[in-house]
Amino acid sequence: MTGESRYRPPPAAGIEHKLTPGEELHTFMLFWRLRLDPRKIPALNLPGVPRRARVSQGQVAMLAGVSVGWYSKLERGEPANHQPAVLGRVADALELDRIERQFLLDLVQKARPLRRYPAARPVGPAIQQMLEQMPWPAWVSGPWWDIVALNATAYEWFPHMHRELNVMRWVWCDPSSREQLIGWHEVWSPRMLAQLRAAKARYSDCIQLHELITEILETNPDALQDWDEKPSLRVHPDGDVRQLWVPGRPEPMTVELVALTPMRDEDMRLVCLVPTVKRPPDLGGQVLRRGR
Repeated sequence: MTGESRYRPPPAAGIEHKLTPGEELHTFMLFWRLRLDPRKIPALNLPGVPRRARVSQGQVAMLAGVSVGWYSKLERGEPANHQPAVLGRVADALELDRIERQFLLDLVQKARPLRRYPAARPVGPAIQQMLEQMPWPAWVSGPWWDIVALNATAYEWFPHMHRELNVMRWVWCDPSSREQLIGWHEVWSPRMLAQLRAAKARYSDCIQLHELITEILETNPDALQDWDEKPSLRVHPDGDVRQLWVPGRPEPMTVELVALTPMRDEDMRLVCLVPTVKRPPDLGGQVLRRGR
């Protein structure tokens, strides 16, 4: 029995409430605990330890060396002063990976008021020239996925970029994305939503990112449902293999996403879609045709 099948989202709440650090902390702490398999945790299989179908709050507290009351407050997302060393023991007990650990630390920081970040700086001529020399679609975007530079091939592959230069807004707010991106619901949408979620914790005070996520969740019911029911995290798409339709080509293209960060500005990302012969995601035997 997997953690995903046991997880049930918290009671319905308004979108503004869903985006608060406390609600996100509650959602993920519950999800992380319920995905644990007690049969695979040695300390829960010692003689005399009661067998349970799922790991309880008390058991996680015991594994982390904290009180049940303290852990319960953390899982409810209540604000408190949490020491990094103690959170590290909680992360160990919940078997969190590196990305999840950082997400946990980001969420428990003292809440910062929303503020408007400065606009992303234009790229220099060297990066623009590098983009133009690439034979594949490539662009540079900022923390909330506004594209600040791209090459001619990007315009050829993605005609929508003449009217919409925010990657995430196009994916969920423009119906053409479902036509072009193969496996939109199974691959593209959930993985990119997971990127948004990780970014929201890192840039918790960024009003542009907050407004973008709010717009997406208000506009697209699928995004809202996945946000509630499939909590997941991704920091970047680097190395992903995906498929899409390219204008003028009769067959779908399989590409590997290459994502890089310029060392001069770690808030920027350079993304390039490189054709590949690697195996694309398994879509359960779906016939590849436009609109899937």
